[in-house]
Amino acid sequence: MATSREMAEHLNLSIGRFRQLQAEGVLPKGEGKGKAKDYDLDEVRVTYINHLRDAAQGRLVPLDSSKERKAKADAEMAELRLAEMAGRLIPMEVVDGVMVDYVARLRTQLYTFPLRLAPLVAGEKDHKVIRAKLTKGMDQCLGELDVEKMADEIAAIVSQG
Repeated sequence: MATSREMAEHLNLSIGRFRQLQAEGVLPKGEGKGKAKDYDLDEVRVTYINHLRDAAQGRLVPLDSSKERKAKADAEMAELRLAEMAGRLIPMEVVDGVMVDYVARLRTQLYTFPLRLAPLVAGEKDHKVIRAKLTKGMDQCLGELDVEKMADEIAAIVSQG
């Protein structure tokens, strides 16, 4: 058994590089609690030699984790740009603008609903007639807030550029 410092020296690595290889999953973690870990010298040496062989034969892509993350982020951004150009991605500002407009319209419709319908149902005794008139008024309100109209508005804004 060996300590991490002894293992790093045995493999001709700095302690920092030894720990980096452990973090990347190349080398096994030691046994024990806290900082005092014990390593099987033969197991770690064979694992490291196999890693070096794989790298020499081109079976490893030597990117560190920050380069991998950047490459992945660049690829995702390119996919998003393509989706936006193809019309499959809508800028959030466009959706926000249309939604704010629709919420404002809904608010107006709800506030004016009693004013518009009160005269129609005033003096009416039959509950079925009242319900029918209220339902018709509500349908008119909702008709102005049609989801298809909203989608068309968004598409029109996006197509304008």
